Amino acid sequence: MPSPRISCLSIVLIACVAIPTSAAFAQDESSPSIELGSSRIGGPGLSERERRRVKSWDEPEEYLTEETLPKPGSKKRLPALHTLAARYVTTKQWKEACAKFDTIEAEFQMAGVAEKPDGKTLAARAYLRCAKTAANGNDFDKAEALLQKSEKYGPSTPKHEIIREKMLREQYRKRMANGDVDGAIKLYNKAQKMREVEDERIWLGDQLATRAWEAFKADDKLTLEMLTNRLEEIAPMNTEYRQLKEKLEGQKGFVQKALMLAGALLGFIIIWNLFSRWREAAKVKKAEGNPFEDL
Repeated sequence: MPSPRISCLSIVLIACVAIPTSAAFAQDESSPSIELGSSRIGGPGLSERERRRVKSWDEPEEYLTEETLPKPGSKKRLPALHTLAARYVTTKQWKEACAKFDTIEAEFQMAGVAEKPDGKTLAARAYLRCAKTAANGNDFDKAEALLQKSEKYGPSTPKHEIIREKMLREQYRKRMANGDVDGAIKLYNKAQKMREVEDERIWLGDQLATRAWEAFKADDKLTLEMLTNRLEEIAPMNTEYRQLKEKLEGQKGFVQKALMLAGALLGFIIIWNLFSRWREAAKVKKAEGNPFEDL
């Protein structure tokens, strides 16, 4: 049987442990720890994250769509248009995004596009993408207009120049296919000033050489001369052109020799005729003799 002293000591130890635990439990039940300003008790939030979350609760529950877009004249229309435009850019719906920025510009001018901090950046991006789509569809006038709109709201970039180069290439290739050599070369030179592309120079040289051979076989001297002049400027080392040039030079040398031979023959004939006349005149004179000798 335990001694009374040990029993008393055990009771004291149990009481020391139980009292703080009960006090803490009672405090949790009656007096919770509250941080003033916390969103847990309806405050604005202590951290930026909490404040953003609480602010989002105040936003309208209705999701903005084309159907719920505020009408012209409403103070909420410009922010709503920007919201839709930004959404279309994010989802890469470029046609719809460009349409929204067109509406903003039409109703609020350039200042309306710049009203939102990233409005000009998003507009420049959207118009660039729409220009690329128009260029791929061979609508070059529309593509150029969209490129200019993009450059109005942002800087011109290498992407803008790539689209312009592609449009010029498609145009001069089409003109070459239609036989408009001068028009094709004019656009080709414009494209090469933007950026020299050796493959395009080789391609154009092949096209000109092919047409030069056709003119040679058709004995179209005027067209042949024009094409050889262009080849001399653009692709003088083109293999087909060099072969044609050798043939032309060979023909030219043959013609020159033929002309020299014909000239020499003509000169010989003239001299022979003169000599024959002189001999005939001498014979006549000799046959007639001196009329005074018979007297």
